[in-house]
Amino acid sequence: LDKFSESFILLTVAQQPPQLRDANPTIDLAVDQFFISSPMVTGFSRGNLDRHVAEEAASGRASVPFRPVDVSADWHGRYEVDASERAGFVSKRPRSRWGWMVNVAVRVNSDATRELRAPALVIAATLSMPTENVSDAAVHLMRSSLATGLTPGVVYADRAYFATQRIERLHLPTAELGFTPVTDYRTDRLGVHDFKNGALFIEGSVYCPDMPQALQEASIDHRAGRISGDTYRLRLQMRAHFELRPKGGPDKNGRYRMAHPTPDVFYNQQHPSQHAGRACIQKSVTFERTDGLSHRQAHAYMSTEWKAFRAQAGSALEAFNSEFRSRRGGLSGSARRVAGFAAAQMLMTIELAAYNLRVLDRFVRQNPED
Repeated sequence: LDKFSESFILLTVAQQPPQLRDANPTIDLAVDQFFISSPMVTGFSRGNLDRHVAEEAASGRASVPFRPVDVSADWHGRYEVDASERAGFVSKRPRSRWGWMVNVAVRVNSDATRELRAPALVIAATLSMPTENVSDAAVHLMRSSLATGLTPGVVYADRAYFATQRIERLHLPTAELGFTPVTDYRTDRLGVHDFKNGALFIEGSVYCPDMPQALQEASIDHRAGRISGDTYRLRLQMRAHFELRPKGGPDKNGRYRMAHPTPDVFYNQQHPSQHAGRACIQKSVTFERTDGLSHRQAHAYMSTEWKAFRAQAGSALEAFNSEFRSRRGGLSGSARRVAGFAAAQMLMTIELAAYNLRVLDRFVRQNPED
């Protein structure tokens, strides 16, 4: 099924004019997922499955409560706002739906020059169960996108991905494929999240431990509303004076060396705060491939480049959602009477291919020189 989806979607990507397809050798992605319902909306609990099967067999299938069930789907939980919240009360009630998750990777037009622009096509897609880990689907999308022959670039995803998942499941495979993430952090992962060789790991970068606490916790204070946006930007700029600098690229095992930002001031001298570590008194220190990997990003967190790429990725996903998901009658349970996981993925693939052709046709018409 994944091979079918990959081939079908790449077929639409290949419909681009050669000068448009080859204009930008790098591919940047925005990854997301959304729910589609099964045409058979009745579900079941797998914990009670054996008992229900026995009861249905004993009834001779004549009992009214027993209805057809799509066994290849699962429950997806979400919260719905009820009327009380509109009156000022925070009240939400859970609602579960029976179906699948559609996982998509949309191309991000991250270059500002017109010559390197590319239409925001769906580059890869797959279907998964709502209970499955999002890491596996995201890795599949990145791997599938490389079938275009383009060079891997930056990949954007929300906090359900790089900000939450284990590095073995998502971050390491992403690095092995050649992509670098851009994402936001959960509140509990802002500030110092690790310490090694006398250096601090803070939001994707490595710093001298003598950096003032106000700078270490700048993101925490800003998200909590304790400092203004201008103060926050100033503190992020001041962090640069304490950031360790790389000493060459990684070796064959992924190890890399970093040096203190101001060796002529701190080298072989005691820090004012008495916090000097190996990173402060040695010419350089070695870090393993996985050190700080859970927070590492393509651009410095909250930098101008980080915000620009995040905005472009969000725009690509918003454009996809506004057009594709508003016209997904072929994916709705009410319009699709073919049950089963395979049917759902095949129909989803055809709908995505049609979306790509519409986007490509509009892009070429609006940019005839391309």
